[in-house]
Amino acid sequence: MRAAVTDDRGLPSSCDVADAIVSQVPAGFSCRRAIPVVDRIDNWRRGAVALWLDPGGITVSGANDSRGDRPWVPHPLSKKERASTESN
Repeated sequence: MRAAVTDDRGLPSSCDVADAIVSQVPAGFSCRRAIPVVDRIDNWRRGAVALWLDPGGITVSGANDSRGDRPWVPHPLSKKERASTESN
């Protein structure tokens, strides 16, 4: 079973109720070690994201993952990351 979440009230309380979570709201980090989780922050960082359903599990692939470090590939930074690079 996959969970598609459009509101933070729809986030599962337990990670074992879904094989993967796709969320339009930030999904947090509690389930990321157990199952694939893709939320709006992943879309922001990785570009378009695809989930591949294979017999052996679920593979997550982002458009920016394979495009490399090129000037036209966005590499968004969080406020914390920006503050860290500005202080150096």
